[in-house]
Amino acid sequence: MTSNNGCESTIIYPELVCVTDQPVASFSASNYYLTELDALVSFTNESENAITYLWDFGDSSLFSTLENPVHDYQGINVGSYLVTLIATSPYGCQDTTYSFLQMKNEIIFYAPNSFTPDNDEFNQTWGVLTQGIDPNDFSLYLFNRWGELIWESHDPEANWDGSYAGNIAPSGTYTWKALVKSTLNDEKREFIGHLNVLR
Repeated sequence: MTSNNGCESTIIYPELVCVTDQPVASFSASNYYLTELDALVSFTNESENAITYLWDFGDSSLFSTLENPVHDYQGINVGSYLVTLIATSPYGCQDTTYSFLQMKNEIIFYAPNSFTPDNDEFNQTWGVLTQGIDPNDFSLYLFNRWGELIWESHDPEANWDGSYAGNIAPSGTYTWKALVKSTLNDEKREFIGHLNVLR
């Protein structure tokens, strides 16, 4: 500094300003598409220039401060979940990153192996129970013992009433085949089984 009279004064503060690298938040997940049977996710922290971390898993669970947490999403509803990571540098600077996980329905296919269409109040129709399939890409075929197609459906909620060509189908063993597509990854699946008609 210089006064009006030309007097000068100097002061130096070494390291008064410290320039550091900005933290960069980043992570990857072991699985981005979850099912009820495969809901455990390991997160790999790939952040730079950070020493503390705060994780929000997007499912209303408790936050985590672990560097590489493992989280179980079992029991949550089907849908998208936003995972958030906040990375903090040694000097308090922060960076935030996000990623979505998807909880999908896994294919469940159940077909009873017998039914009794005998005009009482129980077991009058036969059908299948499904979960995790595309209802617009569904085919179910029923064959008699000679391989003749006697019933087919492209509606997963349709039921067979035990008739064929307007007549009562006889008691015996029938074969069915179902072709479905997963809503999880468009995978095509085939299921085959037998059905006993008891009268």
